[in-house]
Amino acid sequence: MRRLCRLSVLYRVRLSEVASWPAWEIDLIEHYLAREPAPIERVEVALAHLAAMYHSAHQKQGAPQKKIADFMLYAKAWPAAIDGRYNEIDMQVLQELL
Repeated sequence: MRRLCRLSVLYRVRLSEVASWPAWEIDLIEHYLAREPAPIERVEVALAHLAAMYHSAHQKQGAPQKKIADFMLYAKAWPAAIDGRYNEIDMQVLQELL
């Protein structure tokens, strides 16, 4: 179900439409996406790279550099420590939702 939801969001079509696609077609798309990032993911990485470059250019001399991952807002939407609110099992479930 998770893979169908991802394809539905990626192709901007209803979930019922993706569910009607042949299984071989879904497998082929997933095989491709395992090797090449989706266009929207490429855009997100490019914007994060630009933000990291901008931050590096405007910070004080000798300050630690930020990584590209620091600017990818939804890569880790559920941080590991939110005041101990979620236990380890809850965190795994939340990560699966992404």
